[in-house]
Amino acid sequence: MREGLQVQLCPSADGREVLILCRSAQRVDKERAMHDRFEKRIEDGLTKIAELGKRRRQTVGEME
Repeated sequence: MREGLQVQLCPSADGREVLILCRSAQRVDKERAMHDRFEKRIEDGLTKIAELGKRRRQTVGEME
């Protein structure tokens, strides 16, 4: 085992198998960073749409 790695044994409901669950702190950090970048892209896109809507009058159909 190494630093930052969590390992847990998870027996199945029938008790015939045991699954090994491994979690890495580095992987959690990576996934959080990916999520944050995605969230920022979405927010930037929505801001851009809002700014365009203020500049030009549009009907509901055009916005959809």
